[in-house]
Amino acid sequence: MISHSSYNSLSSFEATPKKDKTLRLFGRSVWTLFFTPRHIALHKDIEESCKDSMQQLQPDIRQTKESIEDILKNIDPHYKTKSLNNTQLLHYFALLVQFSEYSPEYIPDHLRLSYAKDIHPLKEAVCLRAEQLREPVGFSEQFSIAMGLSNHDVFKSLYTLWATSRTYARWLDEPLVGSDLQYSQRLSEMLQWRKAIRACKDTLHNQDPAGDNYYAWTHALAMYIFEIMPENKTTIASIVSTIFRHGTVIMKNIVHTINEQAVPNDHTLAAKYGVEIGETIVAWHKTRSNRIGMIGKIANST
Repeated sequence: MISHSSYNSLSSFEATPKKDKTLRLFGRSVWTLFFTPRHIALHKDIEESCKDSMQQLQPDIRQTKESIEDILKNIDPHYKTKSLNNTQLLHYFALLVQFSEYSPEYIPDHLRLSYAKDIHPLKEAVCLRAEQLREPVGFSEQFSIAMGLSNHDVFKSLYTLWATSRTYARWLDEPLVGSDLQYSQRLSEMLQWRKAIRACKDTLHNQDPAGDNYYAWTHALAMYIFEIMPENKTTIASIVSTIFRHGTVIMKNIVHTINEQAVPNDHTLAAKYGVEIGETIVAWHKTRSNRIGMIGKIANST
């Protein structure tokens, strides 16, 4: 494991005013990819307890995309997503690539969610659906549940799915979501979530369905944010979108050669699911926007 002296020296720098917080959040997130602060790895205990059990697999990517497309058919034709400026885009990038526990003092308020109102209700709904189906829940079913809870708000659904997935996979986002659960309660909630969701890979040991789940939603959300939500098409958005398309290659060949994973794992397939899901939603949004634009032009010309 890498020495943490460099990270600690970074922590000693004095925070400067508001506009500098964005760069500090961005810098800390990238830095801690290589120099990870010491933390409690609850997921190691979870995976150890499940090492001899095999979780049911996700449907294939084609089927998953078709199911996502069916869900999107029910969206209000007047649905609009918000736009993000460059500062906000950097906020989301920094948050997507690293856990908020490593940069607690730099998390902007507009990114925060409520554990009680956002995270736990989605987890409970997914677990209930798995119980009703008597089988774990796949990506498209998770998206359907999140859409129902968000009143069919695409961005909110993706964002809450990502935050919920990452919370129950690693529990390193207290500054983002907040909760007062003790260690044993966290383990219990994480185990419930793990059992309720499908896996991406069929490896018996370190199957890590929860880790793959949050990787997938990270990539899906990134596709939507950086392809659809920039208020202007910028170089930043294009670069970040490209980074996420090749994120697992970068992590495996660069980051993990310097900073080893707590539980060695390969999230390549999960990332592919996420990119494909994200691109499906992006394509839907662009097609829909073009259609609305054409209708508007026709209406204005008559």
